[in-house]
Amino acid sequence: PLIAYKFTDKFLAGPRLIYNYYSRLNFGQWSNFGYSVLGRYFVKENIFAHAEYEEVYYGSFGTNRLKIPALLIGAGYYNRPIALTATYDLLWNSNRSAYYSPLRVNFGIMF
Repeated sequence: PLIAYKFTDKFLAGPRLIYNYYSRLNFGQWSNFGYSVLGRYFVKENIFAHAEYEEVYYGSFGTNRLKIPALLIGAGYYNRPIALTATYDLLWNSNRSAYYSPLRVNFGIMF
């Protein structure tokens, strides 16, 4: 979930909570949880620039978790109430990441 405050007609910002659960045959079960702070600036009515700092705690159940930061930069498209965002993680490291790629695509509902 994401809660954002609309500071102006073009800029909004707020926190987001993160929880991902995974279960894969032959790999077991694990989950990630964390938080982020993000901002969106609307350059046109339906197009926005997106910046987000994220910290995810990654690991399997019962183990010590790694804190993994991410700095996401990207853009999105908004057609009320649907928002589609594509971002790139500037801090992504293939040896230490909670995700398989620095590229991410998110879909959400925004009111």
